[in-house]
Amino acid sequence: MNKKESSKTVHSESCERDPLFEAAARHFVADSHSTIAMFLFENGIGYNRACRIVEQLEAAGIVGPNRGRKPREVLVDLPTLEAMLKK
Repeated sequence: MNKKESSKTVHSESCERDPLFEAAARHFVADSHSTIAMFLFENGIGYNRACRIVEQLEAAGIVGPNRGRKPREVLVDLPTLEAMLKK
């Protein structure tokens, strides 16, 4: 595998949703003041994985961008989220 093929593989793997994506989406929508730290603690996952999931949520339009120490803004309500997850 050459360097170009290797980078495509890494990129395609990073675009796959984490198995906890849906649970995370529901968690953040249900508790709009939730943080990455709370999510990782409740699910027993590491900080890096939790951050990747939240970045996936941002890319999907479920939460807003990082605002420093403030929780991310939740951009959808629960019915909208459920419709998005069915697609």
